[in-house]
Amino acid sequence: MIIWPEFSVPLCFSCDNSLYKDFKENLFQFVQDTGATLLIGSNETSGPPTDTNYYNTALCLKPDLS
Repeated sequence: MIIWPEFSVPLCFSCDNSLYKDFKENLFQFVQDTGATLLIGSNETSGPPTDTNYYNTALCLKPDLS
């Protein structure tokens, strides 16, 4: 298992952005290639665009992408 501290990944996994998409795909490829589970800290958002809330979250990426 590889553990990265909070805010080490400066992106929102649920955000629709081409830069984020490429970075996420690279992370998923990394865990599949290495067989390592990756625990990362990230930012997330909730709410409508006019009243967006930001918060910290922890994400666990497994090699089987479950």
